Amino acid sequence: MTAPVEEVAAANLAGRLHPSQRRIVLNFTFWLCLVVGGIAAVVCVVLPTATNVFEGPNRAQSIGTYPFIVVLALVCLGLCVRRYRDLHKPLTVVTGWAHDFGRSPITDAYPIGLRFEKGTTHTMQRCEVRVGGKTYNTDLETWQKIKPERNNTLCLYPKTKLVINVIPS
Repeated sequence: MTAPVEEVAAANLAGRLHPSQRRIVLNFTFWLCLVVGGIAAVVCVVLPTATNVFEGPNRAQSIGTYPFIVVLALVCLGLCVRRYRDLHKPLTVVTGWAHDFGRSPITDAYPIGLRFEKGTTHTMQRCEVRVGGKTYNTDLETWQKIKPERNNTLCLYPKTKLVINVIPS
């Protein structure tokens, strides 16, 4: 069930994330990092305690690999914690004139800069939004909601570079 657009916009303009928007923050990347980090954490605990992998002919390889597994677990779980903490932080709301730069590089001459680069056989398409000196890569659906050459209101998380909602003004 989708929430009414007005209800979502009102929550975002108040600086809050609407419950229907949690999937934007806790997306596929979050769940993939959680699974990989969880498996790596389990391996870090189970490997030295339940097996004798550090005592045998491959002892040096096992000891050399172990720090990489620990770092992988810490990085993945750290990214998950960072994303999860964003659920409870206030949104940053930016209102300003949006300018479409076309294929040329985006500058900070306008409060909101837009750039779309069509993909070729060797590259993927890129939908870029530049706000407050930071460039956000968005999906095509979110990028198309921003109306060029007029005022728009963007609700975003600057630290994780997520555009949560676009409200044309």
